[in-house]
Amino acid sequence: MDEKSQKLLEELIGKISSKEELEKVSNELFKIGVESLLNAELTAHLGYEKGRSPLSKNTRNGYSEKTIKTSKGEETIKVPRDRESSFDPLTVSKHKTMHQEIEDTLILLYAKGMSNSDIVDFIERTYGVKYSTSQVSVITNQLLEDIKEWQVRPLDDQYAVVWIDAIHYKIRQKEKSYRRLV
Repeated sequence: MDEKSQKLLEELIGKISSKEELEKVSNELFKIGVESLLNAELTAHLGYEKGRSPLSKNTRNGYSEKTIKTSKGEETIKVPRDRESSFDPLTVSKHKTMHQEIEDTLILLYAKGMSNSDIVDFIERTYGVKYSTSQVSVITNQLLEDIKEWQVRPLDDQYAVVWIDAIHYKIRQKEKSYRRLV
């Protein structure tokens, strides 16, 4: 951080007198940070800096508002747009709600073997959203149906590779040595 930014930050911190003001400043800094990332993504997408001449007909086209859920509550941000609507930000995905993202995460965690109570704890700590274990079960049941369908699918007659694995254990019984293939 350069010296000028450091002085401004110290001046701002010096004016904060309560926990509520600190939380307000923290939320505003988060909002500004997300919006800066979105603007940087649009600049990379368009290939030119704001204020410069465009490289194509696709130019900046204002902002749309989107409400995102954070661990501290809901926050409304400005998402930049382009004329051709080809900009698809990575920071805050287009046409996706946070609930879809959370449900995708639930399914992924379940597929990786986490228990429902572990998933509930993880989602609450990460997204600040409280699910019950029964809600997680309902969501993951969608996945179980797909797994069962995949397991009973018809198999092909031929496969290019067959992998066979074995372990040899040496077992002694009554002074005789036997080899057993497992």
